[in-house]
Amino acid sequence: MIRRYTPEDEAACLALIASNIPAYFTPGDADEFRHFLRGCGDYFVTVIDGEVRACGGCYVNENGVGGLTWGMVHSVDHRRGLGSELLRHRLEMIRRTPYAWCVLLNTTQSVAPFFERFGFRTFRTIDNGYGPGLHTYSMRLLWVTE
Repeated sequence: MIRRYTPEDEAACLALIASNIPAYFTPGDADEFRHFLRGCGDYFVTVIDGEVRACGGCYVNENGVGGLTWGMVHSVDHRRGLGSELLRHRLEMIRRTPYAWCVLLNTTQSVAPFFERFGFRTFRTIDNGYGPGLHTYSMRLLWVTE
């Protein structure tokens, strides 16, 4: 089940990011994520058997550019389809905005192939952009709205 994030989900979401450090996030990301959660907009959690197992958000700016925020799946649940379902949900939320025409995101080299399966393409890379060994991959997904 995918539902909107509530403040009661904060501890579970922080456990998700902790499970993905250092493979996908740096230790400093946890503090930034905590701050983000306290003011997040469209943010969602995937709940299985009453436990939060994945989370991620989205937005569309005034120019119709969509974005994805802080998407992650608990490390023990990788490759079970949770990330795919949550991504489909977030993309659908963005596409409901009539003037949205693309989605931009930044991720790491380890996760870029996941997004490529959904049509995202890399347009820029920054070596060690997130920290030693965590390269920044800037990606985009374009679609025609007319």
